[in-house]
Amino acid sequence: METKSLEKTPKGKNQKLVIVESPTKAKTIFRFLGDEFNVIASMGHVRDLPDKRISVNPDDEFSAVYQITPSAKPIISAIKSAAKSASAIFLATDPDREGEAIAWHLLEAAEIKRPVQRVVFHSITESAVNDAFANPRQIDMRLVNAQFARRHIDRLIGYPTSNLLRRYVQKGSSAGRVQSPALRMVVEREKEVKDFIPKEYWVINAQFSTKDSKLFSAALARIDGKAIAKPGIPTEEQVNKITLDLTNASYKVNSLSKKPTKQGPSAPFITTSLQREASNKLRFDPDKTMRIAQQLYEGIDLGRHGAVGLITYMRTDSPQVDQSAINEVRNFIKTQWGDEYLPKSPRIHTNKRSQAVAAQEAHEAIRPTSVNRAPDDIRQYLKSDQARLYQLIWNRMVASQMADEEGFTTTVEVLASSNSQTSYLFRKSGYSVGFLGFSTLYKEDPAEVESGEELETSTQEIFPKLSLEQELNCKGFNPKQSFTKPPARFTQASLIKSLEENGIGRPSTYASTLSTIIKRNQVEIKDRRLSPTPLGEAICTQLTSYLSNLVDYDFTAKLEGDLDEIANGDSEYLEIMNRFYGPFNESLENAKENIQRISLTEETDRFCPEGHPMVRRFGRTGYFIACSQYPEHSYVESDDGPINIDTGVVCRNPGCGGSLIEKKSRRGSTFWGCNNYPSCKFTLSRRPITEPCPICEGIMVEGSTEPECVGECVTKNAVNCPKDGCDGLLLERRGRFGPFWGCNNYPKCKTIINKLPLKVPCPVCNGLTVSGARGASQCHDKECGWNSELVKKTEA
Repeated sequence: METKSLEKTPKGKNQKLVIVESPTKAKTIFRFLGDEFNVIASMGHVRDLPDKRISVNPDDEFSAVYQITPSAKPIISAIKSAAKSASAIFLATDPDREGEAIAWHLLEAAEIKRPVQRVVFHSITESAVNDAFANPRQIDMRLVNAQFARRHIDRLIGYPTSNLLRRYVQKGSSAGRVQSPALRMVVEREKEVKDFIPKEYWVINAQFSTKDSKLFSAALARIDGKAIAKPGIPTEEQVNKITLDLTNASYKVNSLSKKPTKQGPSAPFITTSLQREASNKLRFDPDKTMRIAQQLYEGIDLGRHGAVGLITYMRTDSPQVDQSAINEVRNFIKTQWGDEYLPKSPRIHTNKRSQAVAAQEAHEAIRPTSVNRAPDDIRQYLKSDQARLYQLIWNRMVASQMADEEGFTTTVEVLASSNSQTSYLFRKSGYSVGFLGFSTLYKEDPAEVESGEELETSTQEIFPKLSLEQELNCKGFNPKQSFTKPPARFTQASLIKSLEENGIGRPSTYASTLSTIIKRNQVEIKDRRLSPTPLGEAICTQLTSYLSNLVDYDFTAKLEGDLDEIANGDSEYLEIMNRFYGPFNESLENAKENIQRISLTEETDRFCPEGHPMVRRFGRTGYFIACSQYPEHSYVESDDGPINIDTGVVCRNPGCGGSLIEKKSRRGSTFWGCNNYPSCKFTLSRRPITEPCPICEGIMVEGSTEPECVGECVTKNAVNCPKDGCDGLLLERRGRFGPFWGCNNYPKCKTIINKLPLKVPCPVCNGLTVSGARGASQCHDKECGWNSELVKKTEA
């Protein structure tokens, strides 16, 4: 792996060395610093605990053995070489515990013994970078030790617990400090959903009219002064009794109120609120949100303005904003919308969590580095998802300093005097907006309904002109039957919110935690909702029964507080490690002695072709049927019937002679491959048929309307690969996102075309043309830019 520094002048003793994590960040920073600096990217962590052993020794004051990762060895060599001739060394890794630890590991791995300087910036702009380099500091060992403690505790929990689960549940089982409580939340919510018994209830709506025939509706709220118990009237029989009693009743307006209402904007984003809103508004999963936010933070090339970081650091607990940024936003609001949209004084948003928990309060909220870079002005430089996320962050920040939304809540109460002298009170409330304020730009999505009750919706119904004691006519009743609903299953956004509310994990870990329990098949996603798999339920049962402290919310939250104590300097590394390890190790030893195996394997009445009994197993793609003699005999079937079915079609790879069989991929999709795999890797994405092609005698597959040839007929009509020096052909393939055209010399040539290649070369550059929008042809080379549609318009 070749590591390139970004200097434009030859290396010399007067050059200063700067080390960052990523090439994008290095490129952006180098533009601000100039030629006297040599900026090198470490590509993230350069040292870690070895994979094959725990590597943390509780008997030696929890000392740990780290090793340089294989991919980092050439990078470390480049850093060593650059450090020897550098006049000064700056460590400019990310401004959090992880970044501080990376900086320390860089010194250890590169064996740099001379003094170095640590620079920290929360946004990658010229002013922020220059200010950081003007005010360097030393590595903060409190933050380093806090990261050590987190990493070492995770290893001491994860390795032995996962090994225990693999023995007593299933291969591939795992547990972790944060992932296991997250799994428990999903499992417990699923149990609530399955155990829930719907209850019937009724709501009686009445329609009233005034003397001038103006209509409005209201719902029955009280009987003889007592509020109807939620969720509503229990039975239809009671509803009929009430409506019968109201026959010929008299109605009058008993109460009228119109109250002014104000609503303030939400604070600028912190990590968790960004992940939730991106999930709700953009349908991004947390991992994708953080990946795109990282790109916006590290820098985007804005044409003649060069590369610049568009947002501040995206891993933060704090909604606080620098005063200069607040002033810039207020000036923008005044210019764009006028004084009425600007509150008299700046809004100061603070974190409601205690300072002991908010160990990273030195960070700012996630905001644009300059509000004057409006989304529409820079959209041309951003990819679609980058633009959408930047728009969300920009809107939220600007709205956070805008005036309140103002409106009125109007409530009307109608009193009914019935035949039995029972009094009935009907109520209707409506909200109308008088001044949009911040909501003209941004409004947070309402929280999900977690209870079985239906929430009364806020309406903007316009009431007719009414007065107290005014008599009304009842035009009729509309009883509505409903049933209580179970708690909603978690989405990724609502699970993050629950983890945050319970103090479990940190913003920087939520995305990876959710990704882990999903990838390891403990949780699955259905219609954006999280459900535990049988494997996840089995793991949770074992942990709850034998290692309950690992899934105890208070235990995990206390651990987070302990790590914060180290970062704040209130506790030492060894003190916290001893406090954690004693109780955990005791429960682990107890679990080893008492744990009982849970099997996900079930007997069936099927037999494999060799006569062995088959069993139902749970794997990465769900349940499947397998031979009980596995791994000696690997015959498998799906739950619905046999897979690996022989199609009777001979593989056409030269010298193979195998047979094409139906298979299942890891994602559960069906494909057809050679039974000589792995020596032959021939595959088809469509079902082959036994009859050969009548023209070339190649393999025919099922088409949308009739069989299609995938043999020489295809290659005769194929387009040559455009890569220089390649003699391959572009053939149609099927991927996760639909068809594409790839070179048949893969993996030697990895050329991929996402649009239909055409035989006719480009008339301008003689390169490859592809099918564009509305049937037009266009050059595949973006620098050429030829398009038949543009040519027609020009000629016209």
